[in-house]
Amino acid sequence: PGPGRMIDFFHEGGGRREALARLHEAAQAGESPVTLTCPPGGGRSTLLRQFAREADAGTHAVALVTGDILMSPDGCLQALC
Repeated sequence: PGPGRMIDFFHEGGGRREALARLHEAAQAGESPVTLTCPPGGGRSTLLRQFAREADAGTHAVALVTGDILMSPDGCLQALC
């Protein structure tokens, strides 16, 4: 990767494979949107990136929106568009 780019590494231990399986189950069941919560540094972004890599692009759209906890609803919508 070039400067400023992170290498994505998905470690399946610590319940992450199970969390990923639950995301796939929710997607297959048509549950949308799905909200992930955990303490800062808990691996939400990495988990969602892995889900996006594994998800069927023809069936599921994945949006990873990052922002600070005080982001307004309008700010969230702008991040999605």
